[in-house]
Amino acid sequence: MRQLFAFALVLTPAFSHASLFTFQDLEGYEKCLSSEGIEEITSDGGRTEKSWVGGMELKERCVKQAVAIAPKVSDTSKLLEMVDLTRRQADAALALPLAQSLARKQLSFCNDMKVYGLLLTTLRRPTTKKVAQEDFEQARALFTICSKDSTFKSDFLEEAANGDSFIRENACRILKDAKLLKSCPPAKK
Repeated sequence: MRQLFAFALVLTPAFSHASLFTFQDLEGYEKCLSSEGIEEITSDGGRTEKSWVGGMELKERCVKQAVAIAPKVSDTSKLLEMVDLTRRQADAALALPLAQSLARKQLSFCNDMKVYGLLLTTLRRPTTKKVAQEDFEQARALFTICSKDSTFKSDFLEEAANGDSFIRENACRILKDAKLLKSCPPAKK
């Protein structure tokens, strides 16, 4: 048992909770997302508990910190790299709040394939589950910001005729809610 415990310590990056989630730049964010996890120690009234934070929970907490620092990131190319890193190492939907920050800083990034692609990736999912519905709302928020760009708006209007049924359905829903479409075109066969 002692050998197994020592082996686990070797495989696990040695980060404390404080240092892992207090990054202020792309490099720290990348380190946070690529971490296997941390052991978190909490104290409550003299009682100490240890718990493992890893997997999606760790990634969500890393993204939460990235979203908090995004308004302070002056180099938009670094912010775009954060969006792409999140999409690749975590989940496209988790990258949406970062993409929103990026779009608020520079609307032209809405037309970048890394941003537009993650919007489509999110819309490619059915919205029948609560998590998917929350992701849809994040996608809708990104659309609301980006729809101020005429090129983006024109491109997104074409998604109402997309061959992927989920993208078509979700894009139509967004466009009808934004009063940019009265009805969706029939699906292509």
